[in-house]
Amino acid sequence: MPTLREQALAPLSRADAERLLPLLSSGRQTLERRVLRARCLKYFESFDLAWAELNEVLPQIKEPLLEARVAVDLLQLSYYLVRRDETPKLAAIAQKHAAGDPLMLAEFYLGNSTVLTAQNEITSALQSARRAEDALLTIQGALVLARARNDAGIFRRALSDLTARLLAP
Repeated sequence: MPTLREQALAPLSRADAERLLPLLSSGRQTLERRVLRARCLKYFESFDLAWAELNEVLPQIKEPLLEARVAVDLLQLSYYLVRRDETPKLAAIAQKHAAGDPLMLAEFYLGNSTVLTAQNEITSALQSARRAEDALLTIQGALVLARARNDAGIFRRALSDLTARLLAP
C-alpha cells in the first residue's frame, strides 16, 4: 500500500478521491493529509475549499516535489476560480520543482495549457498541450517497451530524456 506521501504526490482519479476523502476528514492533519484532502475536494468541485487549503499549506511545505504538486493543483484551480493574477507565480513554482517527476511535469503543462487558453494565448497553449501529450506518450510507450523486453533501464532512460525535452526552451 502506498504511503501518504506517495498518495499526495501521485495523480489522483475521482474514484481515488471518493475512496480517500472520508478517511482524510478526521485524525491528525499532517501536511500530506491536508494536501491529499484538498486534492480530493477538487474532484468534488469544491474549488474554493481546495484553493484555500492548498494556499494555506503551500508556505509550510519544505519538500520540493510536494511543493510542486501543490503548485500544479493550484495552477489548475486558478483556471476554475479565475485567479489569473496568481498563475505566473504558481507556474514558476510548479515548473521549478516538477522536473523531479515527469508525470507531474506533464500535468503542469496540461494545466498551463488550460490557463493559457483562457488568457487567449493560443500559440503558447498549444505548445504546452503538445509537451503534455509528448510526456504521456513517452511514459506509456516506455512502460510497454520496458515490460516487453523485461528491461527497466529502457523506462529510466526514457524518463531521463523526457525530462530534458520538457525543460528545454
